[in-house]
Amino acid sequence: RIDRIDRIDRIDRIEEAGLRLAQATRVDAEVDRVQRGGEQAAAMTPFVGPIPAEVLFLDLPLLTGDEIPHAPYVAATGRPWPGRIAVYGAPQDNDYALLETLGEAAIIGVTQTTLGAGPIGIWDRQTALEVTLVSGALSSATPEALLAGANTIAIGSGAVDDWEIVQFKKAVPLSAGRFALSGLLRGQSGSWGTMPQSWLAGANVVMLNAVPTQINLPSASRGTARHFRFGPASQPITDPSYRYESHVFAGIGLRPYPVAHLRAVRTQGGAAVNWIRCTRIDGDIWADGEVPLGEDTEGYILRIAQNGTLKREVTLSSPTWAYSAAILAADVGTGAFDISVAQVSARFGAGPFAKVSVAG
Repeated sequence: RIDRIDRIDRIDRIEEAGLRLAQATRVDAEVDRVQRGGEQAAAMTPFVGPIPAEVLFLDLPLLTGDEIPHAPYVAATGRPWPGRIAVYGAPQDNDYALLETLGEAAIIGVTQTTLGAGPIGIWDRQTALEVTLVSGALSSATPEALLAGANTIAIGSGAVDDWEIVQFKKAVPLSAGRFALSGLLRGQSGSWGTMPQSWLAGANVVMLNAVPTQINLPSASRGTARHFRFGPASQPITDPSYRYESHVFAGIGLRPYPVAHLRAVRTQGGAAVNWIRCTRIDGDIWADGEVPLGEDTEGYILRIAQNGTLKREVTLSSPTWAYSAAILAADVGTGAFDISVAQVSARFGAGPFAKVSVAG
């Protein structure tokens, strides 16, 4: 720059060819003062156009017990992240109302390896699951942190109500965005009752930290189709960057847990059946006596089946049942049969069935 008392010039070009030639442009003194830092110049940020968001809807069981039981979750991500995602909803595909504005990207990815059914209630120290994230990162946690709720993820097929809740102790980076998760706790929050034989590679993974948000839909909307449109909050709902989906939510947070330790012992031609009730509310509080019921009343459905054919169904109010010799002989004779039991909620209906096979 060439400064004189009466003018300021900005040097734009210099040529060296035996003789030095300079090309300059006169600059206003006030502009020069701003560029030198006399005032903060406007920050220039790259333009990011409206980008379609990746959004997942999750109908999940209670994780802490403090959630809205019937309300589903929504998690969004994008690369690059568009800043804020608006989620609109309606009972029909018009007259949409704003439900949520998501200001932070959730940690979402897909599995890269198959995850078979695992043990329940104990550490799975043998299995490792590889996942690739759209954005974000995962880290390891201590066993104490896990038992306090850390490193909780949902693994699902893409259906809103098909999720297993899993926790992992160790996360090892493999490459950019790819991690190996081990030290697993499987089927958490009662999801062991719907755990499939395996999650194939390509299953969805969502980190259940404070980022996924519950949509406070009315409880009466359970079981009916809800319509959603979502996209960058900076754009109107009519913008092509918005996407449309329709889902039916059951309110999995109201679903009873499966019963545990279902047993059937043959007794003088009949069978004695018993099990232990589980609860979806305050079940981890170590105190004397039974865990809280978590439902209005205690109730169960017990089914007897043989070769896939239903032979008998009974409703019970206590975790035990006596299968008399005469009724057993009339139902299944001397052959093998299966006993299935599910706890019942007045608001949800039957939860997942636990099953035990009885040899002939």
